[in-house]
Amino acid sequence: MTSIVLVTRDFPPYCGQTGWMIRVATLADFLVAKGYDVTVVAIRRSRRFDLLAVNPSVHVKWVFSIFEYYRYDDRAWLRRPMNLLAALFLFVKRMVGKEPYDRTGLFLGVYRRAFNKINDAQEISNVIISTPPHSLQQIAVWIKQRNPSINVLSDFRDGWSVRPMYAGTLSLRYKAEECERRIFETVDRVLVVSSGMRKVYGEKYSVANTVVMENGYSNDTIAPAGFEFSAAVDRFRSEGRIVLGYFGSGSVGRDGEEQDLTMLFRVIEEDGALIDRFAIVLQGRLSVERKFTSKASYSIHSPAAHSQVLGNMQLVDVGVNLNMSSEYAPCVIGGKVYEYIYTSRPVLIVAPDEAISLKEIVQDTGGYFANVNDRSQMRETFHEISSDYRLRRGAFGEKPDSGCRKKYSRDSQYKKLLELLIHDAADEEA
Repeated sequence: MTSIVLVTRDFPPYCGQTGWMIRVATLADFLVAKGYDVTVVAIRRSRRFDLLAVNPSVHVKWVFSIFEYYRYDDRAWLRRPMNLLAALFLFVKRMVGKEPYDRTGLFLGVYRRAFNKINDAQEISNVIISTPPHSLQQIAVWIKQRNPSINVLSDFRDGWSVRPMYAGTLSLRYKAEECERRIFETVDRVLVVSSGMRKVYGEKYSVANTVVMENGYSNDTIAPAGFEFSAAVDRFRSEGRIVLGYFGSGSVGRDGEEQDLTMLFRVIEEDGALIDRFAIVLQGRLSVERKFTSKASYSIHSPAAHSQVLGNMQLVDVGVNLNMSSEYAPCVIGGKVYEYIYTSRPVLIVAPDEAISLKEIVQDTGGYFANVNDRSQMRETFHEISSDYRLRRGAFGEKPDSGCRKKYSRDSQYKKLLELLIHDAADEEA
C-alpha cells in the first residue's frame, strides 16, 4: 500500500479553528478513501474540540511542544505564561541571529524526530507539508535533502512572503523569501490554492513546479433556513427586491476597515433605480457602527450553525464576496465563494481589479465582478444584475452547469494530487 505522511500543525481534535485544519483533515480522508496508507504528524494540545470528524483509518503521530500545548487551555494562568514564554524565546532567537520566522520555528526538532521514527518503521513514498504556519515548510527541505527518493510536496494553503500579514518586517520578509526560494528549488512540487498564486510565485522565483489545487467546497449537510432570516428574505421579495446575501465577518459603518461593507449600501443609496430594486441581508460576526444609518433596505442576522447558513444562502438571489486588499488580491479565493457555488447561488465578487483568480471563477460560473476601487463600475454591475434578473423573470439561482459546479468540489480538486504521487509497485500493478 502506498504510504503518505502529511505534516501540519493543526489537526482534529486538538485545534479550535476549523479553517486551520479543514484542508488537511478532508485531504487525509480523501486519500484513505482512495486506498492510501496515511499518517498525519501534528501538534497535540491540552484541549480537545468536537469540530471535525476524521476517518479512523488515518494514523496520527502527535508531537508535543510547550509553546503550543496550552494555546487553547481554559486555564488562563497556564495559557498566558506559555504564550509569553514563546514570545520571549522568539525574541531572543531573533536577537542572536537565528531569527525563526514564526512560533513553530521554535520546535521544528519535534517534527524531525517524529518523521525519523515513522521513516525507520516503514517505507515512506510521499510526504506533504501543509502550512501555514510557514516555518514548518523548512521540514520539506530537510526531508528532501536527506531522503532524495521520497516524493516531497509543499502545500501552501496561504501565501507567505507575498501576503502582507505574514511578511512582517523587512528582515522577516527577507527570511521568508530566502526560505521560500529554497523550498521551490528543493521539493518535487508546490501545491497552491489559486491560479493567481501560481502566477505570482512563478514570476517571483522563475519556477514552474507549482500545481493549483483549490480548496473547493465540501458536500456538507444543508439544513432548513432560519425562521427570522427566511422572514426577512420573504419580506424583501414581496417588495419586488433582489436580495443580496453576505455571510461572514466584517463591519458596517466603519469606512477604512479591511472588510467594511458600507460601500455596498452607499452604491445602492446613490442611485434611485437601485434603492428600490435591492435589499441586503447580512449574517455573521459583524461589527456595526452604532450611528450607522442607510436608506437602503437591509437586515442583519447573528451567526448560526454552518448547516443552517448554507440553507440561508439558498434563499438569497446573489451571494456577495468582498475582498479589499490589492496587494494580495491575485491570490485570494475566499471560502464563501465555494459555498455559493455549492448552494447554486450566482456570486457577486467585489474586489480589486487585480483579483485574477476570482475573475476566473466569475467567468466560469456566470457570476458578477465589481471593482471595489471604482464606484461607478460597481453601479454598472448592480444594474447588470438587475437587468439579468428581469430577463430571467426572477429565476435567479438556476443551478450552474453540473460539470462546472463539480469542478469546484474538494474531491475534484484533490484528484489532481493523485497524479503527483509516487505509487508502490503493487499499487501500480493493481
